[in-house]
Amino acid sequence: MEYQDLAQSLVILGGALREADRVFRDPRRLRAAQRLCETAMKSIHQIQETLKVFNERLQKFRPSLRPGSSGNRIKDITRKIQFKLDEKDIAKFRGEVTEYTVALKILMDAM
Repeated sequence: MEYQDLAQSLVILGGALREADRVFRDPRRLRAAQRLCETAMKSIHQIQETLKVFNERLQKFRPSLRPGSSGNRIKDITRKIQFKLDEKDIAKFRGEVTEYTVALKILMDAM
C-alpha cells in the first residue's frame, strides 16, 4: 500500500512538472516575468533530477511491490523487507515531494 501511494505521488508530481514546464516555457510569460521563469525552470530541473534519482532507486522494488508481484515469493518477501527498511528515506522523499509540489503551486500562482 505504501508503495502504491508513493508511486501515485510520483505520477501526480510528474504531471505537475509537465504542466509547470509548459507554462514557464510560454514566450509571452517569459517576457513578462523573466526572473520568475528562470527561478521556476531551475526548480523544475532540480525536481526532475531528484525524481530521476529516486525512480532509479525504486526500480529494484517495482516487480515485487506492484499488484500481482513478480511471481518469485522469496524475492518478493526480500524486496518488501528492504523497502520497509528504507522507510525513513521514503518518508524524507515524500516530504520533499510535498515541498516541491507546494513550491510549484506558488510559482504557478505567481504567474
